[in-house]
Amino acid sequence: MRSVKQDFFGITNMLQENLVNYNEANFKISYFEVEKVKQIIQKLINAQVEADYDNMRKLYREMFKRQFGHYPNENFVIKFFKELAINNKKLGVKRTKESILEAMNKSLK
Repeated sequence: MRSVKQDFFGITNMLQENLVNYNEANFKISYFEVEKVKQIIQKLINAQVEADYDNMRKLYREMFKRQFGHYPNENFVIKFFKELAINNKKLGVKRTKESILEAMNKSLK
């Protein structure tokens, strides 16, 4: 039985045909060039950032709707992300619950 070919974060096309395992019984071991590994890592990072952005956008829209009874227009969403991104807080503090709520409150002003 053959595995279903899947596209993982857009990196499947970067892999050579002989490196993709379609049969779990016959795994192949090979190496990747440093540049290809950097490209794969960048694609994984981009996929995670996009997922985080989508989740934060949904969170903001749902909290706005809960508070005001309707979804915000795009200007409020843009202001929220600017407030969240542009501040003097350290990276580990920017994404805390308190910082997100603070950015939401500032975006409403």
